Amino acid sequence: MARLSGPWQTRVSFAPGGGFGYRPGEVLVRRDDFKEAEAVLIDLAGQGGLARQERDSPDDYDTVGSFARFSGVPDTLDAVTKLNQAGIYAQVNHVLFAHGAPDGGGFQANPFYANPFYANPFYANPFYANPFYANPFYANPFYANPFYANPNPAADPSFQETGQRPSSARPALEAKTLNPVTDPSPPVIAILDTGYAAGQVRDLVNPGNVEVPDLDRKGYLDPVAGHGTFIAGIIEQYVPGCKIEVHSVISPYGDGDEVVIGRKLRELARSNDRLDLVNLSFGGYSSSGMGVLAEAIAALHYMGTVVVASAGNDGTSLPMYPAVLPYVVAVGALDHEGAPAPFTNYGPWVRACTLGVEVVSTFFTNFNGSHPSQAGDDIDEFCGWAAWSGTSFAAPRVVAALAHHMRTTNTSAHEAVQQIIDAPNLERKALLGTVVR
Repeated sequence: MARLSGPWQTRVSFAPGGGFGYRPGEVLVRRDDFKEAEAVLIDLAGQGGLARQERDSPDDYDTVGSFARFSGVPDTLDAVTKLNQAGIYAQVNHVLFAHGAPDGGGFQANPFYANPFYANPFYANPFYANPFYANPFYANPFYANPFYANPNPAADPSFQETGQRPSSARPALEAKTLNPVTDPSPPVIAILDTGYAAGQVRDLVNPGNVEVPDLDRKGYLDPVAGHGTFIAGIIEQYVPGCKIEVHSVISPYGDGDEVVIGRKLRELARSNDRLDLVNLSFGGYSSSGMGVLAEAIAALHYMGTVVVASAGNDGTSLPMYPAVLPYVVAVGALDHEGAPAPFTNYGPWVRACTLGVEVVSTFFTNFNGSHPSQAGDDIDEFCGWAAWSGTSFAAPRVVAALAHHMRTTNTSAHEAVQQIIDAPNLERKALLGTVVR
């Protein structure tokens, strides 16, 4: 297993050749199987391994939905294999990554790019043979900024100092906001993300955890710090007056895990409060599915909530979770010409697409990082606004479109999906779904 540097090194591992991340030492099993699973795990751990403790019910474990979590498992992937061979459904606690950069939200710093994933047949599919690679996106200034001019993120000074890839957010001028709408019962939107930078979005009703730009205090903007604030600002620009909640489930370094995210989703589903739309701008790959997320999203669906998720930034048709799960609206990214963004994931599981390149939204105020100026430009001095690219920022535009349709037609969230995403005769792109303007 490859070693990671920076804050991930103790909390994220990657499956050899598999391309998915997980929390080391953590195994999830069905609550009904916890006794049988415990016996297998103790046998695998041996002397000094997983401690045997008398437990009368699965609730004595850390549980979420119908799953119980074991911690301290010595060889996570081997344990999952052995449990499955014993007829016990088991999975890792998957790590999911924010889709806030065209390199996959952090994958360039991990073994994902060195494994056989890139040798598999998906690169031979027709998507890569179509004309979008000739469009003006490749000639525009987006690729001329210092982040993209450096072909090796490891050579960036922030990587050398922190062990993490640099943020790809860049300073921008203030974006326009539509006029607020008087709405006695505005749509309620939850964003599960990194948190919220205080004072930037007017319509927050539950700001969640306040995020800071430089958690490790090394002078550089953390890789996805400001991600949640940016997403909230996109929604605020297009449907001002909606009620927006931001819940912190992703670190400023870009990682979150299935148990934490699933628990928050279930908490929202159990609430008696109205919740119309949920934005999930993160994802991960899996060889076995993500049962915890699937259960939690199904619970939200049946209470009338629509979940929208970004499709990912790895330029692959490989299914991304949670975007590929039932009841989720998966969103890919387009450029300013309306062509597929070269980084966007795609496939029959992607239901909608919209702009995800050089999106401008709210960001940190009065932050000036330690990056040296290049060509007279200070690439990490922010005064409240930023430009950022990724499917992370296409997803909230679809959320905003659904909220706008709900507001103007007095429809439910599910009805809005049927009418502006799933209805026949809408404009669609092959492998990217309905074009949402």
